[in-house]
Amino acid sequence: MKQKIAPTKEEQSAILGFDGDVAKLAEAESFLFHLLKAVPTAFARVNPFLFKANYYPEIAHHSKCLQTLDSACKELRSRGLFVKLLEAILKARNRMNAGTARGNAHACNLTALLKLSVSDVKSVDGKTTLRPEGKR
Repeated sequence: MKQKIAPTKEEQSAILGFDGDVAKLAEAESFLFHLLKAVPTAFARVNPFLFKANYYPEIAHHSKCLQTLDSACKELRSRGLFVKLLEAILKARNRMNAGTARGNAHACNLTALLKLSVSDVKSVDGKTTLRPEGKR
């Protein structure tokens, strides 16, 4: 969890390296100047407290996200239409890869679904595509 309000190392160095009249600094820079002069590791010391304060809300948020993902996966598995779509994709892939080592697959990697753009899918011979006839 990254702290969003702490100055960067470069900003801290610039503030600590300031050798002019501190009274001429803006309120925020003056505060940081005095804070960093008194406690050079102030922001590093605050990080564990921020982590502790945000731990349970973060866990609750991630838990809710995982429950949503789990629910979506169960919904997809229970829908017959989605399973039939995957079966049709596998059959089309096997037909287009007929005569190769990939031509009689029983399953495919889900990342292969990303390649299903009509213009990207071609058979081994380079002639057969998923593009409907007459469409170019």
